[in-house]
Parts: sequence; C-alpha cells; structure tokens
Amino acid sequence: MDQTASLTCLPGHEWLKIGRNRILGKHLNTGPFGAESWWASGEKDGIVLYSVKDVIDTWSDVKSIHYHNKGLANYVPLLSVEGGVTLHPTKVLWVRHAATKDFTMDVFGIVRDVEAGYEFEFFPNWNVPYPGE
Repeated sequence: MDQTASLTCLPGHEWLKIGRNRILGKHLNTGPFGAESWWASGEKDGIVLYSVKDVIDTWSDVKSIHYHNKGLANYVPLLSVEGGVTLHPTKVLWVRHAATKDFTMDVFGIVRDVEAGYEFEFFPNWNVPYPGE
C-alpha cells in the first residue's frame, strides 16, 4: 500500500497511511450509512472531533505499557473482510485520539464530556489482551 492510500474502519474515521506501520487521520462526527452527528449529537455533522495517530503493531504486555505511556490508550483489531470478517492473527492498530475541541460524546450508551487535547478515555483497552494472542 502506498503513502496516499486511504483506510477506513470505525464510522467517522478516515486514515492515511504515511509509512510502513504509521497512520494519521481524523475522526469525524459522522456515523455508519450516513447517520448524522453520530458521535456527538450536539455538534455539526461531519466536523472533525479528533485528530488521530495510529501505529500498526502486535499486542503484548510490554507493548501495551509502552504505547499507553505514549498516549495510545486503545487498540483496534485489524480485520480481513475477504470471505467473511476475521481478526488478523497478531496485528492491531494502536490509536491516540486528540480532541480538536470541547464537546459531549453520546454514542454506544456513553455520555461524557470531552476536553480539547489528548483523549486517554476514548474506549481505553490498552491493558486488555488481544484475542488473537
């Protein structure tokens, strides 16, 4: 995949691969199938809620502490969608969200205030072992 290839995952995320294992992106206030203002109903549809920095790597106890200390507080399993959805056997996407503004997140039954800056509470799962391990 070249450096201009676009990646997509969770609703509202747009990523750009910038290196072998590095991804930058943005998290928009947009949901699946055109759902408007999905992450934060009090904000305009389509605005950027977070800038995102991602690292593709594996999960281990040592790496989870390392990435957590660098502000990558959660990971997303990499998936294959060829022939059905399956977890990558070892690779995950370590994620750091930086909120671009103050807002109230209200999605998945979660309602909480978010302040501009690094967001360490964006579904933190850094210490939960990867199911593929």
